[in-house]
Amino acid sequence: MMMRLILLCGLAMPCMASVGANPPMRYSRHINSKMETFANRCPQKLEEFVGALYNKVESTSREDRQQITERSRVSGDGLPFASLSARDQESLNMACLMIVGASSGDQHCLRMLRSPSAADMRPKDRSESMQFQREATHFYRQNAETNLDCAYYSACRLLFGIGVQQNVSLAADYLWMAVRGGHSAGQYLLCAAAALKPEYLQRSTDFSVFILECVKQSADQGYPPAQAVYGVSLMKEGRFSEAVEYYRRSAEQGDESGQHFYGASLYKGLVRRDLAAAVLYLKLSADQGDASSQCDYGLFLMQGECVPKNPALAVSYFKLSADQGCAVAQFNYGRALAYGEGIPANLAAAASFFRLSADQGYAPAQHCYGAALMCGEGVERDLVRAGHYLRLAVSQGLTGALADLLSLQTMMRTSS
Repeated sequence: MMMRLILLCGLAMPCMASVGANPPMRYSRHINSKMETFANRCPQKLEEFVGALYNKVESTSREDRQQITERSRVSGDGLPFASLSARDQESLNMACLMIVGASSGDQHCLRMLRSPSAADMRPKDRSESMQFQREATHFYRQNAETNLDCAYYSACRLLFGIGVQQNVSLAADYLWMAVRGGHSAGQYLLCAAAALKPEYLQRSTDFSVFILECVKQSADQGYPPAQAVYGVSLMKEGRFSEAVEYYRRSAEQGDESGQHFYGASLYKGLVRRDLAAAVLYLKLSADQGDASSQCDYGLFLMQGECVPKNPALAVSYFKLSADQGCAVAQFNYGRALAYGEGIPANLAAAASFFRLSADQGYAPAQHCYGAALMCGEGVERDLVRAGHYLRLAVSQGLTGALADLLSLQTMMRTSS
C-alpha cells in the first residue's frame, strides 16, 4: 500500500511555494546558524542579551532612535575583515592574524588580508590559533570606541566566547555601540537576535518598529542578508516589486537567502517570470548550503523542469537538505528511497525519513508513515500509531489519508 500512496502523493511541493504574500522570515545561514546554536545551548544568556538590548532601545528617546536609523554609514573603517567574516573558523583565524599585524600599521598585512592568497595562511597549531584569537579580541576591544567594526566584532566575540570569556552584558554594550553608529552588520545581528525572542517584539511597538528600521537601514547600506530580510517584510505588505528588487540586490551580492527568494520570485512570476534565471539562482543558493534551495533544485532535477532530468543528482540535493532538517526534503528523499528513483530502493530507510518529516508536521509524510505502520512496510506494524499519524494528516486536510484511516478503522474492528 505504501508504494501506492507514494505514487498518489507524488513529489512534495517546492519549498518556494511559501514565497508570496507571507513568506517565512530567513536570515543569512552563517549568522543564523551561529545564533540558533547559541540560543539552543544558552537560552538564559540569549534572554539576557536580548533583554539588555531591549532596555537600551526602550530607554532611548524617539528622537534619538530616529537619528540612529537615519544615520548613513557603511561599515568598514579601513578594516577589510568584514569581507572575510565567519565563512569558516580557519578563515577567521587567518583574518585575526592579519588584523593584529594591520593594527600596528603593517601595510603588508593589509595587502595580504585583501589578497586571495591569504586563504592559504593558517596558524601552525591550536595554541597559536588561540593566541591569534586573544590578540585580535584585545585589539577589537581596545579600538571599539573609535572604530565601529571593532565594536561589532567585540560584541560577536563576547557573545559567542571567541578568544575571550563569554559576557553577554558586555556584548550587548558593544553591539549597541555599533548599532548607534549605523553599523550595517551590527544592525542585522540585532534583528537576528530579536527574531529569536519574538515576545520582545510583541511587547513594544517602539522596539519592533526600531528593529524594522534598523533592517531597512542596513539593507539600504548594501548589506546583503539585511536586503533579503527587508524584502520579506515588504512582501508581507504586498509590495511585491519593491521586495523583489531587494531580493535581487541581495542575490547579486551572493547571499544565499537573497538568491533563494529572488529565484523563487522569478519562478512564481511575482514581478516577471524567468524560469532559466530562477533555476540559476536557486542552484547558486543550493550550492551555498541553503536547505530550501537544495530541496527546490532537487525537484527541478527530479522532474526535468528547466534542467535535464537527473534523478541521482536530485536525490543528492534532497539528502543535503534533509540532513539540515527540511521536512519537505525529508519526505522527497524518503519517497525516492521507497520508489527506488535515483537511489536503490530501501523501505526501512524510506520509513525513517517519512517519520522525520511527519514529526515536523508535514502532512504527506504523516500519511505515508501512517500507511507504512499500517502495512508493516519498512517498519514494524503498529495499528495504533498508524491511526495517530493518519489522523494528523486528515486534520490538515489531506483527503487521501481519510480513506486509509477508514480502512484502518475497519481493519481494527475486524481484528478485535
